[in-house]
Amino acid sequence: MLKKIILGLLIIALLILVFSYKNLRNADINTLKIKSLKKINKTILQISDFHSSKFIDLKDLEKRLKDKKIDFAVLTGDIYENDLKQVQDLFNMLKNLGLKTYIVLGNHEEAKSLTILEDYFSLIKRYGFKLLRNEKISLDDIDIYGVDFFSFENPKMENSNKFNLLLMHAPHYVKYLNDKYDLILSGHTHGGQVRLPFIGALFVPGQSKIIYDKGLYDTKWGKMNVDSGVGYTGLPLRLFNKAQVSLIEIN
Repeated sequence: MLKKIILGLLIIALLILVFSYKNLRNADINTLKIKSLKKINKTILQISDFHSSKFIDLKDLEKRLKDKKIDFAVLTGDIYENDLKQVQDLFNMLKNLGLKTYIVLGNHEEAKSLTILEDYFSLIKRYGFKLLRNEKISLDDIDIYGVDFFSFENPKMENSNKFNLLLMHAPHYVKYLNDKYDLILSGHTHGGQVRLPFIGALFVPGQSKIIYDKGLYDTKWGKMNVDSGVGYTGLPLRLFNKAQVSLIEIN
């Protein structure tokens, strides 16, 4: 009887690992349509919480994105975990797609030593991408603000007539904002990484009561998309919560 129980548990564990591998390897493309009263027509690719993932099939993702009309990409933190080679593969995909890319730091990156971070910063610069550290960059019809995680500074909106986009790794930081943005893009939660049917996320960092775990929210600080990301922390598990990127169409 004991042997049957052990065998059953091993089979369940194996099925969970196979299921998680598939969830981590083939990322979904989560398409969102955002209506704006401001004169803007942009499509943004959001990638979050890559965590130097060795599982995701970037070639397959690139193939499915190459025919999409994308104006630029944003990386909303925790892209670099422990292997710059994986990050370079991600950057190559973005370069192959011809995308200008804007990046903010997450807690896993800011927690690293400055020596390690310098390698990441150098890679970003080499690819011609833009790292936003509590600063803003202006495009023709959109202002993009990017804030740090630990060294967060509340941005001051400068032109409310333009479309104001805020990149902010942790969604629960919205409570510190003073201004209302047209769109806020966040990550950090992994969508709970493990979700249960009809229950949702069991735990997300930084939120004792789960408020923002995955998806598009209407907040008093503006619409906010919390992307569940493509990577993982701890064990390589993603249950009922497939890896994803967000394709956000604003018009």
